[in-house]
Amino acid sequence: MASRFRKALSASTLKTLKEKAKKSKLFNLTDLKASFRKGQGAFLSSGSRPKIPMQAWAMARVNKLIKLGRSATFDKEIVKRATKRKRKKKWLYGKRKS
Repeated sequence: MASRFRKALSASTLKTLKEKAKKSKLFNLTDLKASFRKGQGAFLSSGSRPKIPMQAWAMARVNKLIKLGRSATFDKEIVKRATKRKRKKKWLYGKRKS
């Protein structure tokens, strides 16, 4: 229900997230969008550094997630979902090494 009232992401943001998802081996576009949205929420709720726009704050969170940096501790459910999906994919294609 909340997704109906969300403001759509800009075209440039979507393009950037798609490029990052394509380069990433673990995260897809849905994961990066979720992290971006959480970054926007963090910017609005907990305050931020002066002169840093919300767009930059949210994209920094996405970049840290891709590198599995500090934001990966805040986005644990996104990391968990992505690793579970990757493990399942390995099992489906027989690439599992034990």
